[in-house]
Amino acid sequence: MDDVIVSLDSVFAVVRYHTWWPSANDPFYLANIEENTVRTRYYQPDTAHYVPRLFIDGLIDGEFSGPWEELIAARDTVGSPLELVGEVMPSGGIDVDVVLVGTEEPLDLEGPLRIRYVLTESDVYVASPTGPHWYDQAMRDMVPDAEGVELEIGLGDTIYESRTFPVDEEWDIENLEVVVFVQRDDSTKEVLQAGKWPVPADVPNLSIVDVALLDPMGDGDGRAEEGEEVELILSLINSEPWLDATAVTATLREADASLTLVDSTADFGAVAAGDTVDNAGSPITLSVADYLVPHRAVFTLRIEAEPGGYAADDTFSLVIGHPQILVVDDDDGATCETSYSDIMAESLDLFFEQWEVAEQGSPMEWLLNSELVVWFTGDDSTQTLTADDREHLGAFLDGGGKLFLAGQNIGQDIGDEPFYHD
Repeated sequence: MDDVIVSLDSVFAVVRYHTWWPSANDPFYLANIEENTVRTRYYQPDTAHYVPRLFIDGLIDGEFSGPWEELIAARDTVGSPLELVGEVMPSGGIDVDVVLVGTEEPLDLEGPLRIRYVLTESDVYVASPTGPHWYDQAMRDMVPDAEGVELEIGLGDTIYESRTFPVDEEWDIENLEVVVFVQRDDSTKEVLQAGKWPVPADVPNLSIVDVALLDPMGDGDGRAEEGEEVELILSLINSEPWLDATAVTATLREADASLTLVDSTADFGAVAAGDTVDNAGSPITLSVADYLVPHRAVFTLRIEAEPGGYAADDTFSLVIGHPQILVVDDDDGATCETSYSDIMAESLDLFFEQWEVAEQGSPMEWLLNSELVVWFTGDDSTQTLTADDREHLGAFLDGGGKLFLAGQNIGQDIGDEPFYHD
């Protein structure tokens, strides 16, 4: 197999799934049992399995000996109804961006089709149950999973897809490769197109770990509001074991419609591998429209650095303005609020602010920004509403606000308090 890979490297992407036979102690199988199992059973029913066994484009069973090179070369002469190009770059995880184009080839693009993303590692020396070996193209991970992503594409269509692999510190980044392929999920299991790209190791790996918004000329509450000019302070980490970064800059792409870019680029200077640096001395500046509808804005940040001409995109989101609804999670760390918040977001399509008391403390300063407060105390039956909570909620209600209060034994806990009766 290794000789075949060398001779046909330009037309051949390899993924090796490790099985639970002849030994259930295979280290690559044990490192990812679920996805190795799913893909093994995809090709080999339990009653007819053996290793090694090569499937070529899912369609051709090369069995355990081939002739593999002749079968692969013959398959390479068959046209494809798809073009697939891609790029791989570390940005926290390992980002994979691909572009699929349905070509004008007179071939069938009918489904069911799925696109699958695989990360492999080569040149790994392991003392396995069958003896010490060097292993290549071992499947390490699949995102989002072994089932892949459903794909619908027609002739002339262009589709953009992006996925991110998490990074395991035990992997050698110099020996990682990403393989992406489009497969027909029917009885043929035919792979229509594939691509492979090494994971760059001669670059940094920069990503956003924190975003702070400052409004020094506004009301100082850390929220972008109508008519304010705000500053974004971003913290970037350069993940190990990639290289130290120099000349790091970050540029905010086109702003949200309610925002105008005043200064879109921040300078970070040098960021050593393993370090985190912010742009407090070079903030990104935005001005907020005089009128806006509260919403969550998603931003794309282009991060560039040396060495290697590093360039990667990362995203973050911020709430712009103050939603009319404030959901207060005061259930002492439980998740009772999801019974309501999921329905509000998914079924009713309501936009709201969610406040975690256990993490953020009291929301009292934010009450006056809301028209409706939905407050959950969950199963916390002895500290449902503190005296300060009741005082500020009382003022909120006296000012015309609306309150929905839900929890266990609230009446028993504060039933004698004036707040409960008035």
